[in-house]
Amino acid sequence: MRYRIIEITSTLYQVEDTASGIICQFHKGRFNETQRFASLPSNTDANTLARLMREMGDYLAINYRDIVL
Repeated sequence: MRYRIIEITSTLYQVEDTASGIICQFHKGRFNETQRFASLPSNTDANTLARLMREMGDYLAINYRDIVL
């Protein structure tokens, strides 16, 4: 599985892209407003990082709509 989702608290979630190592934390129901990324690979260009972040957001919106919206 490419993404691993962890419920840190009842309102805070963390999702990790296991392929790239990117980690995103966000508050339940407020993904767009509260997303914070960490562990960004330093050897990856900006366009690739943007694509990886978009793919993560798309995955969450499709599969975990109740958590992100």
